[in-house]
Amino acid sequence: MSHWPAEQCYQPLAIKSTSLVNYCEDVIHSSKSLWGQHMGWKASPLSMMNILKEPVLAQVHERFPIERAGILTMPPHRSYLWHTDDTRGVSINLLLTGEHTSHCLFGQRVDNDNIDFMELKYQPNTFYLFNTQWPHSVYNFDKHRFLFSIEFVQSKSELNYQQVSKWMKEQLLIQTPPTSIA
Repeated sequence: MSHWPAEQCYQPLAIKSTSLVNYCEDVIHSSKSLWGQHMGWKASPLSMMNILKEPVLAQVHERFPIERAGILTMPPHRSYLWHTDDTRGVSINLLLTGEHTSHCLFGQRVDNDNIDFMELKYQPNTFYLFNTQWPHSVYNFDKHRFLFSIEFVQSKSELNYQQVSKWMKEQLLIQTPPTSIA
């Protein structure tokens, strides 16, 4: 059982994707797309010009310059081991494939044999601020999984999840849960 708030690991952005999903779908299905290896993933780079057509990414880029963006893919019946990212302190991700089974988990080691975890259940067309320095893993099942992900210019020693989260909250870019009226 997890004993920490999900907000420490990920937060949905308030602004949904407007054009990026369609652009990424075109890249996924294009025979001209370039796919190579990147940090254990098969990846295809994306045009920054097209990425910055997405209003929320353009706004983020003004404050925290984005170095590159791409699509990461994972074949069926594969997992990516528990890890923290080597160079990225924070990312913004968006799951592009929704009609399949995959699980993105954040965890904390309990002992040598066990990890408590929580799942990020991606919602359609939703960007997530993603804490790459919290241990996480992916388990993919029945179909290829495609994920949009960015890298900021600043490395993990210069930019972290808490800094971007604070700024996004000030800019009202983080989706807040609905409040109940008593």
